[in-house]
Amino acid sequence: MMAEYTLHFLGPTGTFTHQAAIEAAKMIRPSGASVTLTPEPDVPTILDAVQRRGDWGIIAWENNVEGYVVPNLDALIDADNVVGFARVGVNVSFDAFTLPGTSLADCRTVTAHPHGLAQCRVSAGHPRAARAAVIVEWCRLPRP
Repeated sequence: MMAEYTLHFLGPTGTFTHQAAIEAAKMIRPSGASVTLTPEPDVPTILDAVQRRGDWGIIAWENNVEGYVVPNLDALIDADNVVGFARVGVNVSFDAFTLPGTSLADCRTVTAHPHGLAQCRVSAGHPRAARAAVIVEWCRLPRP
């Protein structure tokens, strides 16, 4: 009989945590296991699934720019019957875009999702560029 696992990750699909979950599933699959990836709205929901149902979860506890993700580490430490046992690395890169004919030096505002801004140092070399968070839903609006 093939083992079946549910692996919960911070959603939605397409996030860096989703990428890490895909990599983690590859680590599980060589044992012949079937893995279902399930997006969750927050880390407490992931930990609850692990604690109550015996499922698996993946959470970020460090990123290379901001360092440790302290709230996630605290939640893991405070969780009952939950243990971290594997590290999954995801290479993350971001691209900066400007309008045609505009150089990065001409930029006055850098916009991105708040999580992307937290992981980038785009404006570090451009003291005139202000940072502005943009909600994800704006990026999903249909374009004319």
